[in-house]
Amino acid sequence: MKKLFFPALLLALSCCAANAQQFPSPVKGSLIGFSVNLTDFNTPAAIKASSLHDVLKNKNFSPFSSLDMGFSLMYWKGLTKHVDFSARYNGLFSSYSKTSSGSDRYINELETSLHAKALSDDHTLNPFLSAGLGGGLYSGKLAPYAPLGAGLQLNLEGVTYVFVQANYRLSLDKARLD
Repeated sequence: MKKLFFPALLLALSCCAANAQQFPSPVKGSLIGFSVNLTDFNTPAAIKASSLHDVLKNKNFSPFSSLDMGFSLMYWKGLTKHVDFSARYNGLFSSYSKTSSGSDRYINELETSLHAKALSDDHTLNPFLSAGLGGGLYSGKLAPYAPLGAGLQLNLEGVTYVFVQANYRLSLDKARLD
């Protein structure tokens, strides 16, 4: 019993210390960031051709090797305790094209979004929902879209934030983007 007392006390104190972080503000300041992206054009096309139910039932998801790699440069700013604004430039290495002349190329995208957070920024973990407007150059033509998604924000002492996010790009121009 005595052998377990010190490790248990140490664990209890470390848990208290981890939960007692001091955050500078409940509203996020201006942030500039970088991310690595994976984009799947094939699974949404399969859903459109059949249904979400069929794709889930048949496990007709794109393999990891067919996902398109990209990166983002981001600006985030807290507007209120529960709403953030972001602007994002996406660079995507993709062969996606609505025309048969698709070939490997670089796609530019620019988007702005609002993020509705469940909690203020003085919490370590914070789930959020996102919605915005964006546009990309696909096959040399501008195609507008609405990025809709959800994510989780990890706040590391109010200095560094880690975002894990998934978006669906709702096409606003079906002739240029599925």
